[in-house]
Amino acid sequence: MTDYKYQFEQYLQVQKRYSVHTVLNYLSDINQFEKYMNLQSNHVGILQISYFDIRAWIANLSNEGVSARSICRKIASLKAFYRYFLKIQVIATNPMLKINSPKIRKRLPEFIPENQMEALLEISPYTLSTVKETLEMPTDVNTNELTLRNALILRVLYECGFRRSELINLKVHQINTISCQIKVLGKGNKERIVPCSKELVELLKSYIVEYNKSSGDYLFANTKGNKLDPREVYRIVNHSLKGISTINKKSPHILRHSFATHISNNGGDLNAIKTLLGHSSLAATQIYTHNSIERLKDIYQKAHPKGE
Repeated sequence: MTDYKYQFEQYLQVQKRYSVHTVLNYLSDINQFEKYMNLQSNHVGILQISYFDIRAWIANLSNEGVSARSICRKIASLKAFYRYFLKIQVIATNPMLKINSPKIRKRLPEFIPENQMEALLEISPYTLSTVKETLEMPTDVNTNELTLRNALILRVLYECGFRRSELINLKVHQINTISCQIKVLGKGNKERIVPCSKELVELLKSYIVEYNKSSGDYLFANTKGNKLDPREVYRIVNHSLKGISTINKKSPHILRHSFATHISNNGGDLNAIKTLLGHSSLAATQIYTHNSIERLKDIYQKAHPKGE
């Protein structure tokens, strides 16, 4: 990796404290742009390019069918890149100043209706019977432990609104069983405290005691006691959702969307939802009010005499 990209990577990791996944996305976009520039006849270094070079790249991405959402992310990566080198005076002008991101249609997040959640969260024979099929476990694995683990993964994702990465990195000592709170490390290494139900705490306590988990252990580990692979968490959630929901997306993030939407639908304060989700700005949280408004419209149309 060239010095300037390594320097930018260190800035993202150390000063901005971005996650490994976010840093990789930024660097991938920078590498893609640099590769494009290397193929051009008027090739110049990535720190010597102009507004016109960037505009030509964006047009090329659009012609190749890259979505507006993906183009917006790549533009954001380049803006951060050139803003940083302008700040430390490696470049004299920022070529991104006149670059505007394409407009993208905001998509309302999918969520599971409240009346379907009970079936998902049950610790039931269904979960036990499908555990081996889901994970393709060896026969010597403690099926009861994994059954309870998988059921608790679903409950924690939904009841606490955690991101998948937050759940994977959750350790036993982060759970306060007395105050019914969980301390979680979110994006940018920002800590937040999320309340949870007494019922969930009692289930977690039983799980921790039954399977001899120590304070520093990952709460949810794989069959070797190591940190869960993100794909394994996806499979657990996806397989479980197939049994109760017809929504298109069946990922762990759907449970986070459901968490926020259900709180909003039941009158939860938007600032409180922002804090619970660990959003850095209210703009990211406001999308959940749209779901609430759509629900109110539906109720109005069905119940009001003049609603149709």
